[in-house]
Amino acid sequence: MTVMETFDLDYTLRLRLKVIKGMASVTFFIALSVGLLNAFIGQHFIYGGIQCLYGLCSLALYFNASRTESLHWSKQLYVYSFIGLVISGSYMAPLVSYLLIWALTLPIIFYLLLGKQLGVVLSGVYFLAQTLIIYFKMDAFYTSPLINFIFSYFLVWGVSHAYETSRANSEIALRTLALKDPLTGCFNRLSLTKTYSQLNTGNPVSLALLDIDFFKNINDSYGHPFGDEVLKKIAQTLTSVIDKNSVFRIGGEEFCVLMENISADQAIIKAEEIREKVAAQYVTHGKDDIGVTVSIGVSTATDAGISELLKAADVNLYLAKESGRNCVVYK
Repeated sequence: MTVMETFDLDYTLRLRLKVIKGMASVTFFIALSVGLLNAFIGQHFIYGGIQCLYGLCSLALYFNASRTESLHWSKQLYVYSFIGLVISGSYMAPLVSYLLIWALTLPIIFYLLLGKQLGVVLSGVYFLAQTLIIYFKMDAFYTSPLINFIFSYFLVWGVSHAYETSRANSEIALRTLALKDPLTGCFNRLSLTKTYSQLNTGNPVSLALLDIDFFKNINDSYGHPFGDEVLKKIAQTLTSVIDKNSVFRIGGEEFCVLMENISADQAIIKAEEIREKVAAQYVTHGKDDIGVTVSIGVSTATDAGISELLKAADVNLYLAKESGRNCVVYK
């Protein structure tokens, strides 16, 4: 498993953060420049101050874009300050101004920064507020600004919603494809690496490495479709004993079970439970019930990397096979 494979899973997130930082930097300079001009040259002190405040919110978002712990509130602050800026501007300025053009960018920003659910809510709330402002400010016989705003806004809103829905669904599908084995539904080796990296350091971690005994003979004797059924049956058995988020298929007939914060003795007991349950079950082939067994190597560590833990478990798995298979070895 290379660093690049793990890194690429977060490509979409990194791209979105780049877009957010770029947008924040541009709006910071625009808002600050225009705000100072409005305050000191145009003598619009209140609106100029609001624009400068929004510029500072943009600056906060720029610096917090790479900080997970503060990114959420920075995005909220940015969005709500932008809403306040556009609402106050459209309320104070005449309808013939170009402020309504900025209003059309709001659905895009809502969906980009806050996601689909909040994007829908905020887009709807803002639409009602802005529509009321335009309605009460326009001439009774001149409805063009309101009509233009409604159709333009709904077009931008619809495109933003469709894009975010498609993007979110595609990301979920791609992550599932990257992190799960399509045959058994278990997580794969890449997922094991990511899961292990997120465990609390300092707690004991045990790993059980399983190999289906004589799996090549099963494939040769009964065919690969039956071999696939055996793999799925093993996966079902494992997830009936261990939480499915702790079960990984890391090779052809190799499975791995990750157990956090338990002792070596407890890990051995759990591995024995798995071995006994597999041995007690059968996989049907025609009129025959075929028995399957597994050999298991167990390793435990506190501060080791996943490679060291897998290597130790693999050594014990080899010893289990040398000892006659269908057994658990921990040394």
